[in-house]
Amino acid sequence: MFKNPDFYPTPKNLIRRMLSLLSENWQYKNILEPSAGSGSILDYIVNNYLARSRYSNQTTSANFFAIESDMELVATLHGKGHQVVDFDFLTHVPLYVYHTVIMNPPFSNGDKHLLKAWEVVSGGGEIVCLLNAETVKNPYSYDRKQVVKLISMYGSVEYIQDAFIGDDVDRKTRVEVALVYLQKPAMTDDMALEGERLGQFSEPTFGENKLADTNIVKTLVAQYNRSITIIQEMYAQALELDYLTKEARTTYTRNEKGETVKNVRPMEGVEKSSLTERIQKINKYFWDNIFERTKVGKAFTSKFSDELRKNQDKYGQLAFTEDNIFRVLEMFQINRQDHMMKSLLSVFEQSTYYHQDTESQKGWKTNKNYKIPDKLIMPYSIERRYYGQFEVVYSRRDYLNDLDLIMCWLSGKKVDSILSIENALKTAFAQDDFAKNNTTKVIESEFFTMRAYKKGTLHITFKDKDLLARFNQMASQGRMDLGNGK
Repeated sequence: MFKNPDFYPTPKNLIRRMLSLLSENWQYKNILEPSAGSGSILDYIVNNYLARSRYSNQTTSANFFAIESDMELVATLHGKGHQVVDFDFLTHVPLYVYHTVIMNPPFSNGDKHLLKAWEVVSGGGEIVCLLNAETVKNPYSYDRKQVVKLISMYGSVEYIQDAFIGDDVDRKTRVEVALVYLQKPAMTDDMALEGERLGQFSEPTFGENKLADTNIVKTLVAQYNRSITIIQEMYAQALELDYLTKEARTTYTRNEKGETVKNVRPMEGVEKSSLTERIQKINKYFWDNIFERTKVGKAFTSKFSDELRKNQDKYGQLAFTEDNIFRVLEMFQINRQDHMMKSLLSVFEQSTYYHQDTESQKGWKTNKNYKIPDKLIMPYSIERRYYGQFEVVYSRRDYLNDLDLIMCWLSGKKVDSILSIENALKTAFAQDDFAKNNTTKVIESEFFTMRAYKKGTLHITFKDKDLLARFNQMASQGRMDLGNGK
């Protein structure tokens, strides 16, 4: 169950103890769980605090962020709806303001994680961290000595024996833990709005990447970093403007009781969104651009398009760095083979649906239920529109496009380079006198010859018999693997 030797989910009773150290109203601020694992801490916060706020109709401006390097655990976090903003916490360059960092980092380098948390948490922010007790009790390294120094100056430590022993513990260990609490001194900033403060944002550095030409990616990352700098400067100017004009926008009136009431008029023409919301918007623009430029999804069939879009939205929350870009694109490429195999089986099932032996609908002798024949007959494919023009039935378009995509995958051809079934039919319907005849002339696309009939039937013949044989062979093997073989 636990492949990662450093993965020890935080027990609920220990999470409660950790949260009890935080100051009042911490749950309404930006919260980060680094090295989040399966998200036990964020799960507890969402289920016990955010849900309570919603039940009592309280509003919260809190944002919950996670960082995790194990891709299986990243998928788990996404499945729970958590926002993963980076893979590697120790190299993380914060774009968002983190008011609270709550963490159960790997015990093997917990000292480095705590020092990194101190670096990224905002002024006035709080850190609650679980460490192996030996990290604090035996400070033999420079990093451990720094941890001990921070605790002595800005926090406290409590030692707990058997914290990972009990009925609610998923993975048990008898190691003694140190529960560390730190509060970073607040920065002097009278202009802070919405609890957000502008920290120091350093430029990320990148190592060499094994993948091919990185010029486009380097350019986009540079543009992104400059965009974020401008957003931060604009936000800082908005804070300053609000501060400088506050008195000028203030009026005083008296209420019915004769009491003086202070009214501050809002700034007109000033964007009301928080810095976090603005950065998230910019982040999404650049990730969408990467997905569009690399044509991620162009070679995926309709069955998995929605799933892919959801994944793009999830990974679009990550920090926009070169390392993250190549890692995400590589992951999409690795998953593509599995998606395409599932898509092939889906197209195969649709292609063999209208066979003669079926009892649920009309079938044809040439269609088979165990393989796709050289000539395939698909009903309900063509319709005449109210303006007299014939076109492909809307509900059949996904199938025809998917059929082309599978053939491209099997042949190695690029989707954008072929004449698709739908485009070939469109051209034929525009040129051929279909309205006066019962059928079209033979229509030719990249992989098929076709005839369309007024009654709505489309006859599809495969040009490349070897490619068809490979299609059937892969479908047969895939169905056997899934236990669906006939």
